[in-house]
Amino acid sequence: MLANKMWKQTIMDSKMLDENKQFTFTIKQLTNLFNIQIEKFYDFLTISYEGDRDTEEDVLSYEQFEEFRKKNFGSKRNYETSCNEVRIIDYINQQLTVEDQYLLGKSFIQYLNSRLTLMTDKRIYYLLSLEEDILTIFFYQEWDTNDTPFNENLDEYNNPVVIYTSDELPNNIINNV
Repeated sequence: MLANKMWKQTIMDSKMLDENKQFTFTIKQLTNLFNIQIEKFYDFLTISYEGDRDTEEDVLSYEQFEEFRKKNFGSKRNYETSCNEVRIIDYINQQLTVEDQYLLGKSFIQYLNSRLTLMTDKRIYYLLSLEEDILTIFFYQEWDTNDTPFNENLDEYNNPVVIYTSDELPNNIINNV
């Protein structure tokens, strides 16, 4: 785990985290969050939204896709990260504290990790970012061993940030739910 000082002060050093906290959610809320569809698209792991692709004619050839990706995103990491953004509050329709979002988010990435590690042999990075009391989770694969996780100096970020990797998270274990 890599975390900037703001994350450590906000979350890790805080006495607000209660690992045994119990939540009350509807089955529909949890189903919406934990059943996010992931697909492989030219070796990229991407969140699949219904209606993304209407017909076979809408699918780009590999060459067209690579031209688009390089022009608009540059690195493979930037493309994959842009496709994989999850905000807990978009799936759980109720007031959630930062603590609630983090505890649920950590359970979510543990569950997601158990799925994604079956889809790729690459290390997966999970970036959790807190801005205006909203937790956002991004994920991407390690495309190259020199592909550093975003900015190596996390303290340059203006908001609390933590990065977990797939090999740091337990597989097939869901806690705090």
